[in-house]
Amino acid sequence: MNLLPPEDPLPARPVPPALPAAEAGAGRQDLKELLIRLLARSYLRREGRFYHIDRPLESMSRDDLQRAFLIPARRLNNGDPVPKPVLKEVFDTAILQNNADPDRSIPVWTGAITPYPGNPRRRIQLESGQVILNGWKQPDYRRLPASAASLRPFLVFFSTIFQSAAERDRVLDWLAWSLQNEHKKPNWAILLYSQRKGTGKSTFCRIAAQLFGFENTSVENNIEKVAGKFNGPILGKKLIVCEELHLRPDSEVGNKLKTLITEPFTMAERKGRDVEKLPLHACFLMTTNHLPLWIEAGERRFYVVDVDHEGHASGPKAGRFGRLVKRVEAAMADPQRMADLYHFLLQRKPAEDFDALSLNIERHGTEVMKKLLAHQFAATTQQLAEYLGRENCIAITEQDLRAYVTQEMRVSVNAIRHMMTELGWSRHVVKWGGKDYARALWTAPKYTVDRGNILGPGAFRQAVCDALWDAAEA
Repeated sequence: MNLLPPEDPLPARPVPPALPAAEAGAGRQDLKELLIRLLARSYLRREGRFYHIDRPLESMSRDDLQRAFLIPARRLNNGDPVPKPVLKEVFDTAILQNNADPDRSIPVWTGAITPYPGNPRRRIQLESGQVILNGWKQPDYRRLPASAASLRPFLVFFSTIFQSAAERDRVLDWLAWSLQNEHKKPNWAILLYSQRKGTGKSTFCRIAAQLFGFENTSVENNIEKVAGKFNGPILGKKLIVCEELHLRPDSEVGNKLKTLITEPFTMAERKGRDVEKLPLHACFLMTTNHLPLWIEAGERRFYVVDVDHEGHASGPKAGRFGRLVKRVEAAMADPQRMADLYHFLLQRKPAEDFDALSLNIERHGTEVMKKLLAHQFAATTQQLAEYLGRENCIAITEQDLRAYVTQEMRVSVNAIRHMMTELGWSRHVVKWGGKDYARALWTAPKYTVDRGNILGPGAFRQAVCDALWDAAEA
């Protein structure tokens, strides 16, 4: 474990024994400077209390800080106790003296913990002289350079769970882009679906969590905590994993999730603190064993991938897949192998049509997304048909139609044309009601519009104003 925070880390250099007097004095001075820097970088101060940067929610007194610091100080001194005179100088310099150098004096903390993904500095200096604690921590494995080790376990695993090469490339492009642009966030999430259990969904999530760093990842068994009260610590993470996601259509929690995926800021709350505006850098990775019928037609925030294969828990290739997962887990336990996978993804160039900010579901929709669309289209079209047939409606303004589709059915306005065409209705742009501008109007099958009148079977003729269904009274 590296004792020094990542800002220009220095090696621990103990005082050599039995040095001549002059050299011993120099070694002691060197040790003192290392300890001052370690103490100043490891702690924050606020309102007379002290906080370790790795445990910012737990305050301590000055006396407790000095007692606790004896352990890392001894470790830095090659396991030998640090002489008391040296410790006194260290504490006087870093705690008592007024010094503008943040490497020689414990800085004043605002109390804010804000994520700055990709920024290795643990403390962000403000113009006021105070500091903000960076909630993002650089994973230790990233200190390692790339090696020539094989990535085969990971690549075979990806090829196994993503049977479609196009879908596999889209997921890996999303993962690579998110790692290459950690200070940004994609505006759509990955949802791994399989009807059967044991297909590797959780293993893929663990790979992603290790790539982003466990300190920068929040793993939740459901979405309630992510969208609930005191969700500040969760939303401050770079990667949010939601396992066993199962939502009801048009649920409040589901709508909150959609907002979190796309919005750059949100109002979040931490225990003991006021509600605050928090920047969102998180990318969302989710899993489910239930077909996500709650996803609305035209929804562009979820890339749903079916990861079912014959290696599932009760499948004919379960044994082979189980051995592959063990090899992947062994590779994940090796920091060098994780560093190699990270560098591999850093060098990956996403496809030209890849857009992390917008998902084109018409062009890149997966097979399971097409099934969902067909299912939802049939259901929503039937609901709309029942709505229009409730009062024997023969004409409706597009304004009223949009209001019902978006507010009651919770369906995108982009689906109106498809559904109405499927029902046999026709769209017209005409003038009526004494207005000097044209408006959009839909008429039922076998009806049309001519000079402000609705024409229909059996010489039916009625003014548009009289034929329109008053949606407000329905």
